[in-house]
Amino acid sequence: MIIASLFIVKAVFVGVMAVAVVVGLWELTSRLEARKGIKAPLVPLAVGGAAMVVAGYVRGPRGRLGGDGAHRAGRPGVAHDG
Repeated sequence: MIIASLFIVKAVFVGVMAVAVVVGLWELTSRLEARKGIKAPLVPLAVGGAAMVVAGYVRGPRGRLGGDGAHRAGRPGVAHDG
């Protein structure tokens, strides 16, 4: 079904990928907290991750970079490697 959405309605595939990114980030933040005691902010990470997927679909590579910038802006004080 997921692969079929790629060929039939690409917007549905983008939605599936955005959900996959959010689930992956939830898993990552859960494991970081459980094993290392690191409390990563899930909501800003999930919003930024989903925004990058949608922006990449809507605007192409430049849109993805804009989503990445918005994602990073939500995490002040965190070092970035650019």
